[in-house]
Amino acid sequence: RVVPIGNRPNGASFSGYCCLDSNSTHLILFREAAKGDTFTFDLPKDISGLVGETIYQNNDANYSIDNNKITVNFSAERSFIWLRFA
Repeated sequence: RVVPIGNRPNGASFSGYCCLDSNSTHLILFREAAKGDTFTFDLPKDISGLVGETIYQNNDANYSIDNNKITVNFSAERSFIWLRFA
C-alpha cells in the first residue's frame, strides 16, 4: 500500500510517499524549492521502534522520529531521501 504524505506537490513544498508492507516501511521524502529546510511529516504508522536505514539521498539530510511523525532537515532545495524501516 502506498500513501502520499506531506503537502501536495506544487514545486515549492515538502511531499513524499510511504510504502507499507508486512515486513518494512519505505519513505521517499522530497524537499522541492521550499524556502525552509525542515519539515515534519505525519505518517500512517508508528515507526518509532523500528530500525531505519538510508537507501539513497541526493544531498545531506538528517531525520528524527517521534511515534508516527518524522522530521527531516534537508541541506538543499530539490532534495530527497529514501528510507527503509524494519
